[in-house]
Amino acid sequence: MKTNKFHIYAVIILVLIFITGCKASTSTDLADESNLADESKITVYTSFYPMYDFAKKIGGDKINLFNLVPAGTEPHDWEPAPKDIAAIGKADVLIYNGAGMENWINKIIRSIDTKNMVLVETSKGLSLIKNEHWDGHGHEGEHDHEDEHGHEDEHDHECGHGHECGHECGHSHEDEHDHEDEHDHEDEHGHECGHGHECGHECGHSHEDEHDHEDEHGHEDEHGHEDEHGHEGEHDHEDEHGHEDEHGHEDEHDHEDEHGHEDGHGHSHDDLEYDPHVWLDPSLAKQQMEAIKNAFADIDPANREFYEKNYLSNAKLIDELDKDYRDAVSNFKSKEIIVTHAAFGYLCKAYGLKQIAVEGLSHHSEPSPKKLSEITTFAIENNVKYIFFDTLVSPKVAKTLANEVGAETGILHTLGGLHEQEIEAGKEYFSIMRDNLEALKKALE
Repeated sequence: MKTNKFHIYAVIILVLIFITGCKASTSTDLADESNLADESKITVYTSFYPMYDFAKKIGGDKINLFNLVPAGTEPHDWEPAPKDIAAIGKADVLIYNGAGMENWINKIIRSIDTKNMVLVETSKGLSLIKNEHWDGHGHEGEHDHEDEHGHEDEHDHECGHGHECGHECGHSHEDEHDHEDEHDHEDEHGHECGHGHECGHECGHSHEDEHDHEDEHGHEDEHGHEDEHGHEGEHDHEDEHGHEDEHGHEDEHDHEDEHGHEDGHGHSHDDLEYDPHVWLDPSLAKQQMEAIKNAFADIDPANREFYEKNYLSNAKLIDELDKDYRDAVSNFKSKEIIVTHAAFGYLCKAYGLKQIAVEGLSHHSEPSPKKLSEITTFAIENNVKYIFFDTLVSPKVAKTLANEVGAETGILHTLGGLHEQEIEAGKEYFSIMRDNLEALKKALE
């Protein structure tokens, strides 16, 4: 089938017009909220919605729970205010996704005393999808997170508050950053622990080399907002790879990226080294819940049985969700989905689907005309029925593309954040993942 070149050129122009830069969002007044905490319970802070929802499901009424990113805010666009950081300093547990999702997290960790705090990086130890940048076919490589960071067995490390923890807390594996060539720091037995003294083993948090070097997960651009790949954390440098990005954001240091090569590949550096959206694969979400459960049980052993029970009940729900996805996918006539944001790599990998993304891991990245032309041609020639977008970003790109190719738009939720209306309606991880499944059925059956 021949495509109309005029339509392809038109959609390229319109889509590029609608893609805009990110805006830093304001913070919630966490300080006021935390003052109301029940001192008899452990106080838990989570980075953004999936971590909050998982912690709520496991911790229930046994914890004081506060979420950093406010409702309706894209987590890549948020940044903490000084009062937020001060409030977080009172936490017993800080839970975050990692893998570059929260590009501000290391700024927080470096700014607070974590000596008696448990840090739970829930993606630690998971097999991450490596971002290999768009090549016209959506190929992405898989990477073992444990190899990248030299993580030891996940059940043999200090838990981060001064004693050995026999559980996977999702943080501070002993040789977590054991590569001198990669991170340029001392070996695992000779680095500062982050509290100002030499540490003969990992302290479970705030290692000087963990948060102060060119961390793969921690870069802000010079305007203070995070690049989507969420290379989180201030880290004294700004964009992900330390160079002027395609939108003109110039990095302060012009440093090389974590592997020692400069970004000169001609791609947009949307693009984090790894896809951080692990929670969209239910099996990985279950492992994230387990890391949270282990941390709660370790710091609050009196309620260990409560946390275990909640984890097991939610793990069962995840298994049921996974089965429903597998059953549905077996009836799909097509396996390709067009999305505006390349956030669904784990979901697609889990169920044999393929995402074709307009933008990269960063929804602020700008696609090339060639890429838009390929997507438009694919959509027309394959009679694509839906162009998907997320609720936290403008639907203009999806609507423009859908209008040009004769498709409809649909929501495929990343769960990066919920709007107040969704929260009031009782939406949460399981209900939204089932909404996503229904959307996929409409598009692919």
